[in-house]
Amino acid sequence: MKNTKLFLIPVLLFFISACASSPESYEGIKHPQTTSVNVSFQEQTISDTCSAFAHLLMHSKGQSTGQDIAVAMRTEAMDKGANLLLIGMAREVTDEELTNNIFDYYGPKYSYTFNKTWLGWKFGFTDWNRGDRLIGLGTDTWGNSKIHFQNSLLIQAVLLHCED
Repeated sequence: MKNTKLFLIPVLLFFISACASSPESYEGIKHPQTTSVNVSFQEQTISDTCSAFAHLLMHSKGQSTGQDIAVAMRTEAMDKGANLLLIGMAREVTDEELTNNIFDYYGPKYSYTFNKTWLGWKFGFTDWNRGDRLIGLGTDTWGNSKIHFQNSLLIQAVLLHCED
């Protein structure tokens, strides 16, 4: 009986720690961390040497500037090993009051050559459809500290790793 109690203590501690742990960490494809990342807003500019390895939707925190969003996206991309970040469309989300940026990943299971296999922005539709009106997020707003977004934004993105 005493051995059974001793066995139950570590098991119980494991379950308690699992319940109290932080949000799930990224489990997708990763490359070695990069120190810089280029940004594109146009699919047709992607080089034939680029492989897509992560599709994501970013939920930006409220009251973000264009600079806040650019820094958060670039940091996330570099942490995962991207050297190119493709930005898609953005939607305002008026019923979210986020205090932190959230990155939701939607695969793929394997890296693929972007120009040969890209099928478009066909991931995360359940989340994407919860957004409100489309918001212009492009070269004029990206990285601009004078542009303020009152509400959270839902932003489409693809992380790419390109050969030199």
